[in-house]
Amino acid sequence: MKKKIISGFFFVIFLINISQPALAEEDFKIGDTVKCNVEVLNIRSEPSIKVNRVGKLKKDDIAIIKDGPVKKDGYTWYQINNQSNSGWVASKYLTLDIKKAKIKTYAFVDVDTKLMFRSKPSIKGRILSRLKNGTRVEVLDERVLSETHNWIKVKVKERIGYVSKHFLRFEDKLSQRNKRSEKQSTNMVKIKDIQLKLDKNTLETINILTSKSVDYKKYVLGQAQSKTKRIVLDFKKSEIEDNIIKKLKNYSYDKIWIGSLKGKEDVVRLVVTIRGNKKFNITDLDSKYGLQINFIKNKRETIIIDAGHGGLNTKSYNGHIGDSGTISPYTNKMEKDLVLSVSFKLKKSLENRGYNVVMTRTKDEYIDLYKRADIANNTNGDAFLSIHFNSSKNSSATGIETLYCPSNKKNEIKPKDQISFARVMQDTLSNKLNRRNRRLLKKPQYVILRETKMPAVLMELGFLTNKEDERLARNKTYQKRAAEAIADGLDKYFSK
Repeated sequence: MKKKIISGFFFVIFLINISQPALAEEDFKIGDTVKCNVEVLNIRSEPSIKVNRVGKLKKDDIAIIKDGPVKKDGYTWYQINNQSNSGWVASKYLTLDIKKAKIKTYAFVDVDTKLMFRSKPSIKGRILSRLKNGTRVEVLDERVLSETHNWIKVKVKERIGYVSKHFLRFEDKLSQRNKRSEKQSTNMVKIKDIQLKLDKNTLETINILTSKSVDYKKYVLGQAQSKTKRIVLDFKKSEIEDNIIKKLKNYSYDKIWIGSLKGKEDVVRLVVTIRGNKKFNITDLDSKYGLQINFIKNKRETIIIDAGHGGLNTKSYNGHIGDSGTISPYTNKMEKDLVLSVSFKLKKSLENRGYNVVMTRTKDEYIDLYKRADIANNTNGDAFLSIHFNSSKNSSATGIETLYCPSNKKNEIKPKDQISFARVMQDTLSNKLNRRNRRLLKKPQYVILRETKMPAVLMELGFLTNKEDERLARNKTYQKRAAEAIADGLDKYFSK
């Protein structure tokens, strides 16, 4: 008889459970007003069914969302607060109170580079993402959480984190001028500013900062009876708030002007008036939207770039078997291919700066180490750079290393210590790439460092055995940044 009663009891409970409609989980944001949609809802001290209850909500009780969401124990949890209780509840038992629901607030990222989206309101918070200029974010809480950087809580693609309020432009504060129409405003590029880099009596670069990538046409206009010429860039589908004029006295550049082109609303024109025959090139800005006009100064230095390793491991090259270098344990990418890619980017950067460049290899082949040194010595080079990526049995090893040949009075080729050159290159590279500065290593036994007559270094740009370093090594942007950093190091060394 007792067994029948117990069985009947569980059958009744089963019927009650399956008769209740399934409750869907809702998404809420900080500050939402919600109400309880079940008879009794337990409030817990932490987002888990395994912790103590600290209170309860009854049906139709009102509460405010303070934090969340947190997914745990099969539920999505939110921290709530009402007049008598505070704690964590499962979202499936809450409903948004439509009468008191807040209108969502949005803002746009407004930076020249990228805005760090962090896990907590501190520069020590983990970087969740790097937000591009113009990225739309949902503002969850406009209260400033830290006066140091004016941190506020935002939501980006379902992720919640913190950004500095300084670099946001709120949607309801957009000027009517920038809103000509929703479609037109989205497509227009804003020309934000121009910046000049001057060195003594020489203009080295002109940076044109824009809100996003921009298309342009280039013209060079000369005057037959004058030694002046004009560089003209017409930026398409662009706008500028005010015309900018920069006059340069005692420079070979008379004037720089940028402004809206008359008769064409969506074209902004840049005009640079120059005296003499100045060579220049135009490149995209690194880590910013915009363009850079580089005025090339002819240098006397010749740089030898040595892309390490090379060739197939199964093929003979003049009696030597090819060498792939380190092979990534994550993607099987080969060091020989990655360093050749960096070397081509370095060659372009150095030539843009006026250096003469010689490469020991330009394709996938193995070059004997003594032959590499001979190539460098026969060209009377001024510096030798061997490009490599590192490896280690310890997968946590990370960062930049530079190898060099120490002084040796018995060695006629390397009588002078190479440490000053190595230190400049190591420090510049690690600082520019924001990677760990490991150390300088003496390697007199390395042929390419010992047998070359000019200052020489072997640069390890990261560890292919470290997951983060390997990811960066495959990234074209990182490769370009590494090339520019190496070029910066050479500029610094030769300017002494």
